[in-house]
Amino acid sequence: MNPDLTYGYVKFVSNDSSPTYVLVCLEIMSRQFEEFKTIKAMMNEMQFEYCNDLKVLNHFPIEMLYVFKILVRYVTIQHMIPIDSIDEQTKLLHLLCKMANKKQINQILCSLKINPETWIRLLDEGFDAKNYLDTKHKIDICKFVAENANLDEMIYINFLGLPYFENLADYEIMNYVSFPRKRVYDKTTDTFYDILRVRNYVVLFGQNDHIPETRIESSSNEDISNESNGDELDDLPTNLNDHIIKLSWEMIRHNKIYNFLYDWIDVYFAGTIKRLILVESTNADRYTYFCVKYAADYNKIHPSGLLFKIGNCPSSLKFSRILGLAYKEFCRTKIYVSPTIESTHPKSSEN
Repeated sequence: MNPDLTYGYVKFVSNDSSPTYVLVCLEIMSRQFEEFKTIKAMMNEMQFEYCNDLKVLNHFPIEMLYVFKILVRYVTIQHMIPIDSIDEQTKLLHLLCKMANKKQINQILCSLKINPETWIRLLDEGFDAKNYLDTKHKIDICKFVAENANLDEMIYINFLGLPYFENLADYEIMNYVSFPRKRVYDKTTDTFYDILRVRNYVVLFGQNDHIPETRIESSSNEDISNESNGDELDDLPTNLNDHIIKLSWEMIRHNKIYNFLYDWIDVYFAGTIKRLILVESTNADRYTYFCVKYAADYNKIHPSGLLFKIGNCPSSLKFSRILGLAYKEFCRTKIYVSPTIESTHPKSSEN
């Protein structure tokens, strides 16, 4: 043993047999586990029992012996032995919560492949996932729950302590990583949340500051597309569907991203409800977004078929002019008016 280091024992007790002792280096253990760091700092103020003239630093049930040895090996030589048993994985998580803080726990979990069934066991055993698991592991659990209809998603969302709102069909939320995708915007703090759909609910995670770009954008058609800064957010309307209200655009992974307010939502935060805004984050500017958002209205009433494919701007020059005029009127009034057959008839657009 290195004389410059502090050694001691961890005692594992059983009602049926003599205790088992595991020798540990306090300096090594205190680097990875908060409880041993506290013991190291308070050595002179604590009373210890002794074994072989060394202090007994801690006590655990004999059931924790196997996973404790795995953790000692990991912090000593940085090698994690795989644990396949759900029973042992469950014991490991409980032991980590006794010895480590949240950051330390999740660093170790990144070296393990946790069986999703382990989380079901931990839920039944009252594991404090809300305070001990980081966002990455909570998302992994949510994905597992989303794929298993026999699991009650609401129980697991509460287990993880994630804010959530109800998933309505009108929201058209898909679990996309790239853009376009939906996000949630908190107007009071000017922050975004990423979201994940878990069947009938949507959870919020990854709160990020809204960092707008304020440079003036050039446009080949300024009267159609003026996309410099965001709109004023004072006195927002109750119904956002009849408006296209834009936040300042952002540069995300070298892409220009526009953020359009989509709908008001009630988000549940630990027993309280906050009125936040569902946002559509997309590469499309306001004019393109106008065409995409209201395409169905124009296609539905036009007698000769589709004006244009949903998701694209008008392909016909005449209809492009119709949409351009409609967009100008929308920009003037700030309110969307559903089209009529007369307003979209090619002849009326040529007058």
